[in-house]
Amino acid sequence: MREITKDEIRLAFGEKTFSRGLGYFENGYVEIGVKKGNKLIGTVLGSAPNHYKVRVEITDEIDSECTCPVRGMCKHGVSLILQWVKERSSFLDADNLLASLERRDKRELIKIISILIEEEPVLASKLAFSEEVSGKKVNIEAISRRISHILSGFLDYYAVPGVVSELEEVKRIGDRLAEDGSFKEAVDLYLLLVERGVDAFENGVDDSDGTLGDFVIECVKDFKGNVEKLGEEQKRALIYKIMDIIEVEDYGLDTDEMLFGVATRENIAVIEEELLRRIPKSGESFHVEYQRRRILDLLSYLYEYRGLHEDALRVMIRAGLKNKDDYLRLARALMVEGKDKEAFEYVSEGVLLREGRNHALDELYFNLLNRFLVEKKEVKVQEEEAINTALNLLSSHFNPETYKLIKGIFEKIGWYEELISAIKTRCGESVVISVLLHDARIDDAIERAISSATLRPMMIIKVAEAANAKGKQGEAMKLTLKALKQGFISADESVSELIKLLVKDSDERELEEAMGYVRTISIAKVFANALLERSQEYAVRVLERFITGMDKEEIKGYAEKLEGEYALRICQSWVTEAVNRSHVYYDDAIDILKTMREIAGEEEWNRHIRAFIEANKGKKKLVEKIRGVELV
Repeated sequence: MREITKDEIRLAFGEKTFSRGLGYFENGYVEIGVKKGNKLIGTVLGSAPNHYKVRVEITDEIDSECTCPVRGMCKHGVSLILQWVKERSSFLDADNLLASLERRDKRELIKIISILIEEEPVLASKLAFSEEVSGKKVNIEAISRRISHILSGFLDYYAVPGVVSELEEVKRIGDRLAEDGSFKEAVDLYLLLVERGVDAFENGVDDSDGTLGDFVIECVKDFKGNVEKLGEEQKRALIYKIMDIIEVEDYGLDTDEMLFGVATRENIAVIEEELLRRIPKSGESFHVEYQRRRILDLLSYLYEYRGLHEDALRVMIRAGLKNKDDYLRLARALMVEGKDKEAFEYVSEGVLLREGRNHALDELYFNLLNRFLVEKKEVKVQEEEAINTALNLLSSHFNPETYKLIKGIFEKIGWYEELISAIKTRCGESVVISVLLHDARIDDAIERAISSATLRPMMIIKVAEAANAKGKQGEAMKLTLKALKQGFISADESVSELIKLLVKDSDERELEEAMGYVRTISIAKVFANALLERSQEYAVRVLERFITGMDKEEIKGYAEKLEGEYALRICQSWVTEAVNRSHVYYDDAIDILKTMREIAGEEEWNRHIRAFIEANKGKKKLVEKIRGVELV
């Protein structure tokens, strides 16, 4: 193996990872190290109860894999390489060992293996597995036992990466089978891995970082890619196993994709019957509806995937129209067949259902209606139906593009004012304001915002911004004050402009009221900056309320802007708070004291520093620091 330097390790892993790995090495976290060819293999302690397995390959570049959650190029890899660089003698040379074993006779080797098996029972399982699958295309029972052993017990966050690493070894058998053209055997292995992976999720595996999920999805992908190469009878034989997995899997593992791999024109009728049979007939209504929607969506997509559009339409009709999802599914199937008008008739029926919401159905209603109007096709539409559908779409969340489409349709039909009237009387305040602002109905928006008792502060500010932009400064000030009163807490450039306006033009009573509503340091800083020209007394009062949220440099900045007495006051407030908070702020406090000395006259400074030392005489380290820099 070639020589490797610390600088090369640092460059490969990055400074942060290298620093952490160095700490692991120096603390003796490397347990076992083995050198084999250009590879380093070992175990390293970490945050998990058990050690991590690390493999590093050193060629022209450095590449590492690990069973920790990072999976590779991690601090454990750094520690193993540093162990090799610094203490090479601690590594077992596997090349020499293997050369030595080659000279041993069979009895000696068996004896060595026997001893190892007694020490490491897991090794026996791996050797048995290797023996059972060697010389054969696949031994599914042996593989099943191996997977069961790997997945035995509850898998916590720390165990998952190691488990996935072992499962990947099993998967590589399937990959080799696929490369050799043994697609049936590869498919059986991938299916088994998916099945057991889903079982692990059912048993509560802690897959917080998605390691096991990604592995299962990869198995699903490889299953689909290989199952498509099987014969019709082989595919048919897999249908029920796949459906059993799909029926319980609800973890985002894409197991539905396996069914797309086996579905053909010849067997899709069997799939249809089995899927429809699996729709629950009883139980909690939410579960029944969820499973029904899931199955019918899957069946619809399967027919579309195979280009069987008429069958997709047929099965939707067969399943019946019980809810909005059914109407949407049927409408889409009709549109694929080019039957847009018939689709619109079903959509119109579906949007009238009171139970549940389906924004996709509402959006399709307006998309189809807009298409008919653009193409000047005759279509029947009821005003109340259109308004109710529009309100359903707008009521939960205002989307400018969606509203633009709706507005355009109502303008073409001649019902725009009716739409606005309905929005004003039947939608929430945020939606109403959003619509009024979108349509530049500023006076309406201002009146609504001022009178509303429920409008959120952010929306009030939006109206204030629009009012200010239209030259309505009085209304903008009134709205800004209202937003502050109701808890507005963030500040951006446009809000700064509103606060500057409020500070500049409000009377004394309004200004003091506004200052009392300041709740965050970001708003306080905007207020203080705006108040510097009008009243430095007020500026300091606002800042003092949030003094703990400001750092030393910010205080220096304000000291430069404020006049003498106010500069001293803000500095003194900060220093007092800082030294009472913690000794770690002593140096910063002394820095601010130096700033105060530059501002104050000699007599005033001497009086102040003596009083400060007397008040803090119990803080001996602070007093020593003050005397050390000759502030007294």
